[in-house]
Amino acid sequence: MELKQIGRALRRQGAVALAAFAVVVLAMALAAVTTSARYTSATTLYVQPTSAEGATGSVAAVQFLMPALEELVTSAPTREQVAAAVPQVAQQADWTVDGSADPGTGLLRIEVVSTDRDVPLPVADAYTTVVQGYAQSVSTPVLVSVIDPPGAPTSDTRIRVASLLVSGVVLGLIAAVLVGLLVDRLRTPRRLADTIRDRLGVPVLGEVPRVPRRAADASPRVVFERDDQPVVDAFMQLRTNLEIQMDRTQVRSLAVTAGAQTEERVVITANLAWSLASAGRTVLLVEADLRGGVLGAVMAPSVAPTRPDGPAAALPQAERTTLEALSFLPADGLRRTAVDSTGTASSRMHPSEVVTTGLPALVASSRADGPLLVVDSPPIGWSGEGNYVAAKVDAVLLIADGRRSGADEQVSRMVDQVHDAGGSVIGVVLSNARPPRRDERRKQRLVRARHAEEGGREPLPRRERHRELQPQRPPAS
Repeated sequence: MELKQIGRALRRQGAVALAAFAVVVLAMALAAVTTSARYTSATTLYVQPTSAEGATGSVAAVQFLMPALEELVTSAPTREQVAAAVPQVAQQADWTVDGSADPGTGLLRIEVVSTDRDVPLPVADAYTTVVQGYAQSVSTPVLVSVIDPPGAPTSDTRIRVASLLVSGVVLGLIAAVLVGLLVDRLRTPRRLADTIRDRLGVPVLGEVPRVPRRAADASPRVVFERDDQPVVDAFMQLRTNLEIQMDRTQVRSLAVTAGAQTEERVVITANLAWSLASAGRTVLLVEADLRGGVLGAVMAPSVAPTRPDGPAAALPQAERTTLEALSFLPADGLRRTAVDSTGTASSRMHPSEVVTTGLPALVASSRADGPLLVVDSPPIGWSGEGNYVAAKVDAVLLIADGRRSGADEQVSRMVDQVHDAGGSVIGVVLSNARPPRRDERRKQRLVRARHAEEGGREPLPRRERHRELQPQRPPAS
């Protein structure tokens, strides 16, 4: 995650991040205030040989004895012996002792810590006496002298409080960032388009809202003439993104497919071909799904009674649409094309034979400065035709249901199936996407304004149109 994304997330969840920071800082401040003062008194002893005779052996004895003296300081019997030697006040108090020995230098440091100011000094003196007595009782006597006698107890309360406060600020900042990012992730679910893009490396070229389920209402001419703003805007954005990808990769034939037999795939294919043709491209839309496809029913309201002009005129089976640059080759037309090529009776040709016989010539024509070929392909992986179409065309556009659970897994399977067939995926389109609310409000305002103009009265001002859309309260009884 980049720093800009972290900054945006923290701005969105500023209150939560600030609360997390305050909780951590207050907790550390409370710990600093309630911490008890600790007093420390330390002494340093020097362990040395008793005489210069046999210096080597005496030095070795000192080095051997130093770990034993360190263990002696922290042992329970020594603590009991010291407790019996200190005043009554020190006996009833609690203290901790730590000893550190350095065999190389012969130095032994004893440190006594207690919450009672009057305890560390007598306890440190008692430990010094015990260690000196033990050193005289060993088989190889050594001399223990005091280099630094126990001094007045000192307190580290200020240092501890300062360290707790600084630690609280640092931990508070870390907690604020982590909590802010976590809450932002939970409150802002990851968009499916981002998941597909990051996980599979496939661009999501568009998100199309739900279109009418009736074939007549989903026809491109009806959709674009009705000016359904969110739907039309979605197809315009899809067309722009797709054209950028096609121009970059020199695509002349495009197959549109999905992981299952869905009407959304057919509707998106038809309206996408219409939007590409409306941008000035000569487009031939081919229905290659011969196992129950409904592209013919969707395109029926958009078909013109006259024959097509231009490059599509060479196909006797092609039909002209009300958009001059768009021609349509239905499933029956593709079947007749295959029959004319092979001379086989139409009823005896399997759908796979129809596609494998009729499609190659169309793809070759599109690559030879022919019309842009848009193929409504059968579902990938469901039949041999779907895999064949994916292998023959220049690129494959995948359709996935944006509201379906596990849509990213479905897209992953389709990408693998296209690659296994030898095809290339140009991008993904998510169907049934939720239109932005602002587009819905904009659509309602446009409809209201249009009705006002058709009714012979001036359109309402923007603020009044907004008020008109609000539900009216019933009159008081």
